[in-house]
Amino acid sequence: MILLKRIGWLTGIVLLIAVAWCTLAFLTIPHSSGAHSQQVDTLIVLGIPTWASGHISNEGRARADEALREFAAGRAANIIFSGGSAHNQFVEAHAMAAYAVAQGVPASAVVEETQSNNTVQNIFYSAQIMRQHGWHSAEVISSPSHTPRAALILRHWDFGWQVQSCAWPNYEWWRIAGHYPREAAYDAWLRVVGFRASPFLPRG
Repeated sequence: MILLKRIGWLTGIVLLIAVAWCTLAFLTIPHSSGAHSQQVDTLIVLGIPTWASGHISNEGRARADEALREFAAGRAANIIFSGGSAHNQFVEAHAMAAYAVAQGVPASAVVEETQSNNTVQNIFYSAQIMRQHGWHSAEVISSPSHTPRAALILRHWDFGWQVQSCAWPNYEWWRIAGHYPREAAYDAWLRVVGFRASPFLPRG
């Protein structure tokens, strides 16, 4: 009985340490490649699946709305909407871009990156677009739980970057809270072991 209690206490302590480490690793990920600048060459909005109907999802709209605010504030003169048809037949970038243009963003300021199937590819193909246009800095927009992982990926690139979180949609608190534990654990793991070798990660 005493042994079982000791095992239970030890298990609890290990779990607490693991949770504390994951939380600390998640919260201390740098959110930029260096000093923040008032302007960047482009905004990059990371993709997220559409509804089954093909319409922009609540979270996709939140990310696009953040880009609209930054664009209106003069943060950048261009927006790259990133994301292919990774989770259904609808192109994520197109849904967000169509929404942005409908809200008044000039079509000439919008670029769609439609090849990517995940976050690493979002950034890889967006970086290619940046090179094609001669752009050297970007603000990368995503949901609050996702921007730390985006920052870990962005550290593989040499262009100037910073991440910007959008507001959460009008979700229940428990739904918002549910986004963080798995993401924090995954990011902590990535900080320890790094990413797998991939043609979409240009350098270590």
